[in-house]
This record gives sequence, structure tokens and C-alpha cells, in this order.
Amino acid sequence: MPDFHRFTLKHDKMSLYERGQANRIALSPVSNGKDLLENPQLKHRNFWQTIEHKNLDGEITFPGAPYEFGELDWRFGFPAPRFGEHTMQILEELDYSKEEIVVFQRKESFMSNFEKALEGLIVCDFSWVGAGPITTNVLGQCGAEVIKIESLKRPDILRKGGPFKDGIADGLERSGYFANRNPNKKCIALNMRQPMAREVAVRLIEKSDIIINNFRVGQMENGTWAGKM
Repeated sequence: MPDFHRFTLKHDKMSLYERGQANRIALSPVSNGKDLLENPQLKHRNFWQTIEHKNLDGEITFPGAPYEFGELDWRFGFPAPRFGEHTMQILEELDYSKEEIVVFQRKESFMSNFEKALEGLIVCDFSWVGAGPITTNVLGQCGAEVIKIESLKRPDILRKGGPFKDGIADGLERSGYFANRNPNKKCIALNMRQPMAREVAVRLIEKSDIIINNFRVGQMENGTWAGKM
């Protein structure tokens, strides 16, 4: 082992990896962020995508398609939504009048040109944090309209998870972790204690083709949404 250690100190990790590949030896480098951004193979297949991110005042580099598909035209749509960013748009699509929306706001109830495989599918996304948002992200990448529902009282806690833009954890819009799991989605923020907010949620469920949540078992089926699932 000391001899192997001395040998490795004479070479950088990529040259060791390439020599291992050439000699059918299972070696793999441990890459940091800089290594991945400069990886020739990832660059060659345009894995890294540069997108305009209005929440972070400029462009960011974002992971692209994890795999190459033959006929599926995978493209990055848009970055993770600001908290409640699409509330007004979604309410208008649900045919609420301007007067109703004004009342709704006063009560503080809420704060591509190419064909895709799931184009036209509407996903009502009640999930947060982990596996659920990853799942709906994939659906959005494939063309589905994903509407993320967040609680005004308890926004997705991943918004407070680092790393943060410029290392500054200020507010709900700077989390790289949240941005990584929630692109290609719209977002509406609701205070479920308000009757109209619950009505909005029910109407979104009725409008949707797919409903996703990661609450405890039975919570949605037995609560406000009983009979709507």
C-alpha cells in the first residue's frame, strides 16, 4: 500500500483514471465541482446548460439531461419559481374574476417551440423537499405543466437549504438545492386556513391529470380533498 500511495502522488487523478481505463483497472476519480464543470465528456455532450436566472441576478450554469435519448427532445425550460410567482396567472386560468382575485389578495390567502412527450399533461404537485420534487422535475422536463403548491405558512423547507448564491442565505430565493430540484414548474402559494385557498386547491386537483404528494399516508384522501383524488 505505501508503494501504491507513492505512485499515485506522482500523477493527477484524471491521468490515473485514463490509464486505468486503458488497462481494464477499476479506477474512478472523486470529482469536485470545478472538475465536473471542466470534464471533457460532459462538455462534449453539452451537459451543462447556461440559463438566465432572474432571482439570482444573472446567468447560472445548470445540469442538463442526465442521459442521451434517441427521440426524446430534452431541453431545459426555465429555472425554479420564485415563491408564489405564478399565483395570479394560475388564478386567471381557473377563471377567477379580477374582483375575486382582489378579495383573495386582501385576505392574504396566497402570497416551447418543440414537442415533448408529456406536452398537455397537467401535474398538481403538493410534494416538497426530496423525492417528490425530483419526480415532478422530470415530468416538467418532458413537457408536462407542473404546478407546485406551497403553503404560505410553511414554504418548502428546501428553500432554506444551502448552498446559497454568493454564500448568502437571505430570504427564500437563493437556495441552489431548491433550484436544482424545482425547475420547469409554476408555483402558487396558498394559506390553507382560508376557504378560498382550499377551493383553489380543489379546483387545481379537478383540473389536473396527475396529483403528487409526499404527505403521510391517507392525509390527502381523508382531508380537504376527500372525494377529489
